[in-house]
Amino acid sequence: KTFINDRLAEAWEDASQRHVKANIVAERAEPYALRTAPHGVLRITAGVDTQDDRLACQVVGWGVGRSWWVLDYVELPGDPAQDAVWAALTDLLNRPIQHDSGATLSVDAVAVDIGGHRTEAVKAWVRSRRVRRPMAIHGAVPNNAPILGKGKLVDVNWRNQYDKRGVHINQVGTVAAKHVLYAMLAADADAQARWAA
Repeated sequence: KTFINDRLAEAWEDASQRHVKANIVAERAEPYALRTAPHGVLRITAGVDTQDDRLACQVVGWGVGRSWWVLDYVELPGDPAQDAVWAALTDLLNRPIQHDSGATLSVDAVAVDIGGHRTEAVKAWVRSRRVRRPMAIHGAVPNNAPILGKGKLVDVNWRNQYDKRGVHINQVGTVAAKHVLYAMLAADADAQARWAA
């Protein structure tokens, strides 16, 4: 990919992406209000990207067979080195989400990107456990990394030993995740095309 982009100055095309029929997938979009969970949602998770001037949070509802719905996307302005933006994130993630059934659901787990210049601020927020199941993550370097790697301890105690109650950092295999996503989209689009025929 680097050779094709940087040396040949050509656009990289992922082979698995060629099979995704974007127009068929787009036609299946369903209208629903943000911060409300459609009927099929069973669990809710959130992912947070850390930037120097904001936190970008996407809340996703999950259903049977890996079906999913984007329930919210919010960019919280502020330097992640300051407490105010983390307080806003905590408030956002602890607010219940209304389900179509009339029940309310909570965010069950949160993954926060630890890469960039605010690593210690992310670790401090994850360590504070102000939301359910916070997890520090970063993109894996190897292309063959699993989608979610085993957590690695990073906190040490006064004896310079790893603290088992401290922060674990999980590697995320973004290449593997993209391949799974593209395969699901391609298979879903093909199935939809067959049903329409």
